Amino acid sequence: MDDCMFACQSVYGQYAVMSKIQGCWCTNSSMSNPVECGGWSKNFMFNLVASLISKPVVQLFPVGVGGTALTFVEPLILANLTFACPNRTTLGSTIVCNLTMNAGSHLRITTGTFAGQLGTSRVPEPYHDWMQVTAMRLPTGMTSCPTTKLVIAGSSARYSGNIFELSVNLANAGTLQVMLLRVRCSSGSYSYTQDACTTVSSDGINCNYSTTNRVLVGSQMACSSTDLTDCGAGLRQIRLDTVINVEPYDYEVIEKTTLTSTVDGWQLLKLPNSWSVFSGDRIGLLTGASMPLTCATPSTAFQSADLISNVIIVANVGDIIGASLLSRSNVRFQIGAWIRYPQQTELNYRAAQVGNMTVSVTLDAYANSLSTVALTYTTTVVNVFEADGLVNKTFNLGEQAMLELKSFTGNATQFIWNFGDGSAIVTTSVQRVVHVFSSPGHFRVDVNVTDGTASFLNTDNVTIVTIFDFTSITVNPSLAGQPSNISLIISTNAAFTCSWWIAGQLVHTGSETMITHMFNASGLFEVRVSCTDYSVTIEKTANQTVTEGIAGLAIASSALTVGSAQTLIFTFVQGVGLVVQLNLNGQIKQTTVNYVSNTIVSEAFSVLTPTKMVYVLDVNVSSTHHQLTGEVTFNEPITGIQLEQTAYEIGPQRNVAFSFTQGSNITAQLTLNGLSRTVQVDEQQKRIVSEAISVPTATQMTYLLTINNPLGSVDRSGTVDFVEPITGVQLTTTIFSVGSANQLIFSFASGSSLSGQLLIGDQSKHVIVDYAQKQVISDAFAVLLPSEYNYQLNVSNQLGKVYDSGSVGFYEPITSKFTLILWVHGR
Repeated sequence: MDDCMFACQSVYGQYAVMSKIQGCWCTNSSMSNPVECGGWSKNFMFNLVASLISKPVVQLFPVGVGGTALTFVEPLILANLTFACPNRTTLGSTIVCNLTMNAGSHLRITTGTFAGQLGTSRVPEPYHDWMQVTAMRLPTGMTSCPTTKLVIAGSSARYSGNIFELSVNLANAGTLQVMLLRVRCSSGSYSYTQDACTTVSSDGINCNYSTTNRVLVGSQMACSSTDLTDCGAGLRQIRLDTVINVEPYDYEVIEKTTLTSTVDGWQLLKLPNSWSVFSGDRIGLLTGASMPLTCATPSTAFQSADLISNVIIVANVGDIIGASLLSRSNVRFQIGAWIRYPQQTELNYRAAQVGNMTVSVTLDAYANSLSTVALTYTTTVVNVFEADGLVNKTFNLGEQAMLELKSFTGNATQFIWNFGDGSAIVTTSVQRVVHVFSSPGHFRVDVNVTDGTASFLNTDNVTIVTIFDFTSITVNPSLAGQPSNISLIISTNAAFTCSWWIAGQLVHTGSETMITHMFNASGLFEVRVSCTDYSVTIEKTANQTVTEGIAGLAIASSALTVGSAQTLIFTFVQGVGLVVQLNLNGQIKQTTVNYVSNTIVSEAFSVLTPTKMVYVLDVNVSSTHHQLTGEVTFNEPITGIQLEQTAYEIGPQRNVAFSFTQGSNITAQLTLNGLSRTVQVDEQQKRIVSEAISVPTATQMTYLLTINNPLGSVDRSGTVDFVEPITGVQLTTTIFSVGSANQLIFSFASGSSLSGQLLIGDQSKHVIVDYAQKQVISDAFAVLLPSEYNYQLNVSNQLGKVYDSGSVGFYEPITSKFTLILWVHGR
């Protein structure tokens, strides 16, 4: 390399010889001026500790004229190593083992087997990367930290790895709440290269630079022109980009711990457990009451200052820190960490003999002066034609069983199969075959594998089982004392037997899938059934609900008609085996139970007059007793309802009355013109009479009469008239002139709803009634000659008739015109 390689560090403690080393060293004379490297040197932090050997340290070594190099010295323990080999391999093959080292430097590996040591090799030194580089390691560069509650490192991890400790410069000794923060992505994951959440991963560096103007920074080579032209993306890859705005990321707290220090100044604080770091992760710090760190102003434009917040004072693992709560600081807080990437190497061993073979690896750190760790792994070496049994070993009876050798890698030409069930031997050219076993059981399957020269007999056991699936017990609500069916849902292709327990008692054993059982009492009973096909046993339980032997007992009708052949009828919803006794008004009546119609019918008896009777019905079934009591009425049906009068004379106290021919226990409701009227029922007189009402003028009313008794209801409706009586009927004149337009006019003093018939001589004349003039007027008729006629007028309404009769005369009037008649007798 012909670029700048530098180290800036004040080393204290046991490395006294290095205690005065400060500044910058370059790898060649082209950058011999330390000032040229001074700005870059402040971007680096190297983990130097005071203790020797027990922790990682950094040493400076000469690399040539005018320069030095950095090297890590790191111990090794068993917990830092993972050694994995295949569990099984074939004779003569190569055993490939993977060794992963999460710590240790200057490692020497020694491998071995049962035959002794195989050889040694060196492991390339691990690669370290900074997660957050402290801005200034020189004492003169420190400045006061601003007051803040939360600090998030301005730089983030580019690659995945582990961190074991933090490097801090403490202004005050005490405790620090430190966190590992990860970019919170709603989908995909964070990409360092793209600086965004994405589902496409890319870690490539694309930096356009001038070959005449470049610098080497640590182990990452990147570049920038003096005016930063075309280097924005590349600068970010080496964490030297200038940050103007706060990144729009939310962060999730992944790890959190509390570290304690008893001194101030530069130091390493070891984490209780290593933290697994992913690309984009950052270090966070909750400051509490006071700021424990020192700060430094970034010495170059390429060092992004840290993120801070005075709003967030508490954060725990799983919490989300929102980007809107963060702002950019103008300083860098002196806290950082190195990421140590795991080393991996592949170790090869030869499988030299059949059986268990133990391979070993020994690692010496720093030429065995730092630490030594040894590991072993045991793998099984088998014959080249030896398989690890069969892939599948259990099949259903009658199934096409696919038999296949497991983990077989040999180059055989023949596989000779003996299925162990008495069937013919089968030869195949591949390591699998299909076979159908005709009976259940356990069978030894032999497979002789050969290539014509060598052979190996593989054996394994196969189990053939019957299909047997006992799913559930089906129960139905049952009545005490009534047979109940209980059934099973079973799928099988083989013989089986079941044992049935009800309420803890064994009641049946056999191959039936349904039994009938009678429960003698009501309640909830456990039904337990255990079934077996002699290879598998399955047990199921269910709860059987049993109710009383009769349910829904009621009288069909508590109102009956008087008569000579009456019966009481009772109904029930369910019941069987009923013993019934009926007591009616102190007399025992015989009963008949009909289980088809679910009725209990008494013997016939006579009740000739309306009355009430008390009944007591006792029903016994199994060990339970039910009693139903009540009252039954015997009534006459309502018949012959009619309005006594269709018309009433108007007046202040009027009652509307109805009559009926038969009925008992009657109640009635009456409405007149929509108004409810109180009524009295007289069952002896068989009348229903309304309250008195006042009707001052003639009118017609509608009525609705509803009559009820226990047997039912009857409605009657119609109209009733309230009319004036007819009085004062007389002919207004009895003498008329002869002519063609004569009318008889009769007057009347009172009357409504009138109709009339007029007879003049022997001829009937039509009349009309003028209620306004209170007149009855005949039609016009002609009388041309003087004469006299008898008349008779009949006027009637609903209250009665009135007659008026007499005679009328028709005369010529007397006039003043005379005629003179002269008789002349000759001259």
